Amino acid sequence: MRVWLDEAEALVTRVRAALDSATGVRGVAVIPANMIDSYGLSGPVSRASGVDLDARRRTTVYNELTWPDVNTDPRGDAHARLSTLCNDVTVSSSLCRQILERLPSLDGPLETRLPTALKVPRGRTWTAMEAPWGRSGHFLESRGGTTPWRMALRTPTFANVQALETVLPGTPIDGVEATIASVGWTLGDLDK
Repeated sequence: MRVWLDEAEALVTRVRAALDSATGVRGVAVIPANMIDSYGLSGPVSRASGVDLDARRRTTVYNELTWPDVNTDPRGDAHARLSTLCNDVTVSSSLCRQILERLPSLDGPLETRLPTALKVPRGRTWTAMEAPWGRSGHFLESRGGTTPWRMALRTPTFANVQALETVLPGTPIDGVEATIASVGWTLGDLDK
């Protein structure tokens, strides 16, 4: 795992160098801070518009870790979003390294076998977590059986791609590719 983290950090260094010399991403496809709430944007997209909505710091287990600086940038352009993604890799790598250092000292099993079917009590719950592209939400309703009665996913990709309809008009053709890449999306995450 540590080797993989080293490789990821080395890649970020190369991407940052390329990004610093790129001219077609500065000032392109600006997402202003006042657009973050109206589209439900979060994660790197919101931080690149100066709005820090990182849900990890509000999660109890993360309070035990030393947080590196989480980058926010008020510019809101494609360059700011791509730079923020690079910073997110660095932050995540730091957090992973701290967790790896703590694993040997933890009490209890690191793996727990679960039955193939779980009987979940009757009720409903909503939870959100910080995913790589932003906040991911999960709604689950149970009638007390072994399968969910209702389940809904709120993915960050869906919100991020919706914002493109506002930021793409007026974007120069040579900036469209970087704009689409900078909002952070995954095809499998989009159709929820």
